[in-house]
Amino acid sequence: MVVADASSAPACADVVFVIEGTANLHAYIDQLKTSYIVPTLEHFNGGPVVNSNDFDAKFGGTRYALVVYNTADCAPNQTAICTAPTTSAYNLLMCLESIEFISGAGEKFSMISEGLSTALQLFDDMKAMRYTSSPVLKQCILICNSPPYPMPSQDSMNYSGFTAEQLAAMIGERGIHFSVISPRKLPELQRLYDKACGEVQIVPPKDYATDPRHMILLKGFQLAEKIPVSIGDTKEIAIVKPTTTATSAVTTTTTTTQPLKPLSTATIVTGGSTPVMKTAGSPAPAPAQPNLTGSPQAGTKRQIGRASCRERV
Repeated sequence: MVVADASSAPACADVVFVIEGTANLHAYIDQLKTSYIVPTLEHFNGGPVVNSNDFDAKFGGTRYALVVYNTADCAPNQTAICTAPTTSAYNLLMCLESIEFISGAGEKFSMISEGLSTALQLFDDMKAMRYTSSPVLKQCILICNSPPYPMPSQDSMNYSGFTAEQLAAMIGERGIHFSVISPRKLPELQRLYDKACGEVQIVPPKDYATDPRHMILLKGFQLAEKIPVSIGDTKEIAIVKPTTTATSAVTTTTTTTQPLKPLSTATIVTGGSTPVMKTAGSPAPAPAQPNLTGSPQAGTKRQIGRASCRERV
């Protein structure tokens, strides 16, 4: 939240908020209110915006008014409505809370010319309510998310037939400070700000935005500037690519190459009764045992044994 400097608040001011009341602003109004609208009210109010019963002088102090404009699809409703000037910043904040922010989602443009023409009419009414010769700071704050229609205003009583840029130039010629608060950086809004200032702003304005996508152009008052954020305090997600250093452990796989053995050659040994296949590098086969049952020596032993048995008998 941006905090305003209450010590520099003017003693007497007329502040008119011109707000786009369409669905295009609905998704951003809470953030804009917390970051910019409430601090602006605190700046001109000289303190926190609270519900109090303090009596404010009828012909002095700061007066607030609210203008809500729509798009072309709001028919048969009015393109722009406004509240009566009030000296209570809390009442203005409650009126802002009651805006529904509907319709207009299918429109690319909005009726900014109707909103600015109504704001000029309000400044005329508030001037007539003051019976003092002391200087009064006049501030018009445009809060929107859509560029203006390329067509003039039609519903205003005293400011019909003027486009948004012509009305912005008229605001600057009458000494009214013009500020722009938008969740998007639109070149059309920048041109409106330049028209109200009377010339193209070459020097970049101070950075009051809490979000880099916001367009915050202030004139006539200041809020606390954006505090530079160091790299260590940023909350953005950084993608870190893995790097290999000299001290990092590197796992390597060592492959030991052994010489290939030659293919074994088989030889046939025919030295016995049964041929034996001998493979190179394999152990030699065991010698074959003699067959005692079929040999001539076995038959001789049997005959000797039979003869001995006969002699005994």
